[in-house]
Amino acid sequence: MLDFSKLEEGAVELESEPFGLRKLVEDTVALLADQAERKGVGLAIFVDDGLCDGLRGDTGRLRQILLNLICNAVKFTNHGGVTIRVSEDVGAGGPPQVRFAISDTGIGIPDAALDQMFQRFVQADGSVSREFGGTGLGLAICRRLVELMGGEIGVESRVGSGSTFWFSVALAPAAHVEQPGAEDLAIDAGAVRLLLVEDTEANQELVSTILRSVGVEVDIVSNGAEAVEAVQVCAYDLVLMDVHMPVMGGVQATQIIRSLGGGGSRRRARAARPAGLNPRFRNRPSPPIATAPVRTVGT
Repeated sequence: MLDFSKLEEGAVELESEPFGLRKLVEDTVALLADQAERKGVGLAIFVDDGLCDGLRGDTGRLRQILLNLICNAVKFTNHGGVTIRVSEDVGAGGPPQVRFAISDTGIGIPDAALDQMFQRFVQADGSVSREFGGTGLGLAICRRLVELMGGEIGVESRVGSGSTFWFSVALAPAAHVEQPGAEDLAIDAGAVRLLLVEDTEANQELVSTILRSVGVEVDIVSNGAEAVEAVQVCAYDLVLMDVHMPVMGGVQATQIIRSLGGGGSRRRARAARPAGLNPRFRNRPSPPIATAPVRTVGT
């Protein structure tokens, strides 16, 4: 998860790389397709034909923003669908920007709450937190990232009719965009089995969708105590552990799991730690994905 404190301190630097706009949007939406399908929520993408497809920008941060907004739209929509529209936004006297708008047919937001939606730890009301979960940091992170890119973010909503969250950022045209071949996209996940320990349902959905899309088999538990029980029943290749959870936190659970042993390689365990992963390897070579950091945004 993107560290909000680093954004607050101005310690996040943007990258600039060429990318295909349509591919970025389509690949991002595809990560949430299963979640939407399970709820019976439709997903639709509309990209203006006149938009330049080859652009330069920080694709990781753009994807983080889109994932957060689309994930929220799906979460708060029980009937209807979610529409992602990408168009050119020509400001008054300013350079053209790319505008992303995510519209849903969900529960909507009261007028009194709209002005505070992008503040940290803010949700529409207490009932939203109780029913849907979340920390209230996701939209605040989106706002900070969009501002870091020199753009704007906003929301329009009506209770009972749905919401539209939008953001506009300036993205320079790219001279050339590489189109990856199948060999570049393949990830040799093998028969990797991972235990995801996370108490927030939105993060469970998002992280498991990303991992399953590259062939990783994922089991999910909601706290450290359940993780300790799970690793004694199944020999997982990796354990991806949250820190702050009810019943038992990630730090205590990690200490207990490591005390159980398991014949894993200390060298491989050290290699996985910089990526934020708490490994419990079987006696076989670790797959490449084991040392890759997983970054996600949840609310």
